[in-house]
Amino acid sequence: MCVIVCEPFRHMVLETIMKILQSLGTSDINERLEEELIDGCLYCFISDQTNPNDKKQYYLVIEGFAAILNAFGIRSKKTIPKITGQIRHRFSHKSNIPSFVWIP
Repeated sequence: MCVIVCEPFRHMVLETIMKILQSLGTSDINERLEEELIDGCLYCFISDQTNPNDKKQYYLVIEGFAAILNAFGIRSKKTIPKITGQIRHRFSHKSNIPSFVWIP
């Protein structure tokens, strides 16, 4: 299935975005790209199916999400309601089935 196969790729992209934002910052990123990055990170968080016993991979998505939000700082304030709603939904429905699946 595509969701399982894409998991390593999602983690690799998230790590790359984290490293780019940490080294270059967010001053040149416009509002649209900021929204797309946060939406992509939110999708990665929602569709993450990593085994909780593999701590490094399991916490990578959460650490990446935190790093991206910290990099944007106050600029990410407007997306907080959407993010908290999705996190609340994810933790209240503890199944490994993503709430939506996007297949290109």
